[in-house]
Amino acid sequence: MKKIITILFTLFLCLTPVTQVHAASFYATISGPTQITAGQEFTVTVGVANVTNMLGLSASFSYDSSKLTLVSSTGLNDFSLTLGTKLVVDRLNGKSGTFGIASLVFKAKTSFSLSTTAYVRIINAQYSNGTTDVDDLNTRQLTVKMVSDNSYLKTLTVSQGSLTFTKTTTNYVVIVENNISSIVLGATADYSKSSISGLGTKTLAIYSNVFNIVVTAENGSKRTYTVEVQRKDTNGLAAPPSTNNNLKEITIDGFDEFNSSFNKDTLEYILNVGNLVTDLVVTAIAEDLKSIIDITSAPLVVGSNTITIKVTAENGDIKTYLITVNRSSDVPTVDEDEIIEALKTVTTPSIGLNMPSSWEISTEILSALKTSGKTLIVVMRLADQTLYEWLIDGSKLIDTTSIKVKITFGSDDQDKIDALTNYASGLVLNFDENLSLPENTVLRINVSDTYQNGDKINLYYYDSKTNKMTLSVKDLVVSGGKVEIPLTHTSTYFLSQTQLKIPGILDYLFVLVSIMESFIIVLLLLSLRRPRKLKRALPEN
Repeated sequence: MKKIITILFTLFLCLTPVTQVHAASFYATISGPTQITAGQEFTVTVGVANVTNMLGLSASFSYDSSKLTLVSSTGLNDFSLTLGTKLVVDRLNGKSGTFGIASLVFKAKTSFSLSTTAYVRIINAQYSNGTTDVDDLNTRQLTVKMVSDNSYLKTLTVSQGSLTFTKTTTNYVVIVENNISSIVLGATADYSKSSISGLGTKTLAIYSNVFNIVVTAENGSKRTYTVEVQRKDTNGLAAPPSTNNNLKEITIDGFDEFNSSFNKDTLEYILNVGNLVTDLVVTAIAEDLKSIIDITSAPLVVGSNTITIKVTAENGDIKTYLITVNRSSDVPTVDEDEIIEALKTVTTPSIGLNMPSSWEISTEILSALKTSGKTLIVVMRLADQTLYEWLIDGSKLIDTTSIKVKITFGSDDQDKIDALTNYASGLVLNFDENLSLPENTVLRINVSDTYQNGDKINLYYYDSKTNKMTLSVKDLVVSGGKVEIPLTHTSTYFLSQTQLKIPGILDYLFVLVSIMESFIIVLLLLSLRRPRKLKRALPEN
């Protein structure tokens, strides 16, 4: 489209009679930066001033290609642009006034050296309004100079005290004695055409004196170097004694939530810990490194404990932070890999153990339990519900043979149990076998889904070898949704509220007596029948 419009405009100029005018009021313009730095891209705008109904314009165009690269070009204000040795723009509708017609983006080549110049120019600009051509026969040129953006210092010196200068470091501290009342700051620029301000003799007050040295590069960019001169007082202090006695942070190992809640303006804190926590590792960092921190703590007792952190500022002011640590008296519950150490520190009479993955209480754990004399509560949970707990009294332990603590609900002999119980409602407990258990071993089992508090239920032992059911414990009372079962060994049990009719010793004696009575009656009957046969036989003799 751009090419078609350009051709049409050219044909229009050729076929349409026009009047050539040299109008002093019209002129072409070229604008852009007059200074650039190495590798910089910059934009040059070509424009016109004082035109009337302008449809197109052409001008000779050139630039210093040895130093500049033309990156891009585009028409402005709805003018399409053709660029070569000629700059040609055209538009479907005329435009009047002063405005830009083309935007040209250039980039400095590496051959464009410091302090040299390059040009972009247009010559013999001519615009047409369709009936009249108007000329600007002048050369319009933008001259661009390559300048430095180096705003670094090469050297920086002080007449008193000392500093180690690096041009990329902009902040320095110089300490001088009390008898030094002035100092001379000297510097040289890294590039000779840069300018420096802020040098010379400076009067010093006691303590901090801040001086800014500003370097202005050839291209106008600035860099500020700051020198703080600290003049000591008569006590030899380079700054007033700090009054800052704030803590920046308090860290207690293992308690991230507490650590994140710290606020330097909050002086009192409360931390609740479990029964197994006997010591805390507390560290504190002051806002002012010149402050002194003193932490006072002791091994934790059950109940309330206080940790005191005193922060003494450089001027002697003291701020005290207090942490109240409440060590719980509640029974803790730990995992298998923690239980042996926990038994050494726990203060409660009992301690909980999450069900081991092996479903077994090892000899090592039972030995530690025996030494502690505590009661071990082995907890089996499913989701958030406790299914059952084993209570093993360490004070009664003699044999530390491992104990199997797995229970399944149901049995391979379920049909036999149903037949023996006449299909009574109940719960079958199938244990991994332990031939004997330590004295005072108790199983606490959750029966809340089956029974209510206050219900009385019975425990029956099922002997799979003889296929017999024996009453083990009668009238166990449900409390808190649980029932406690004393155990001396494990096998298969049946827990039921139903009173099962199971033969006891008296029942067997009664059967035996009944059999004997029947036998005696039979003998008597036989003895009575024999004499009658004899009497009938005597007369025949």
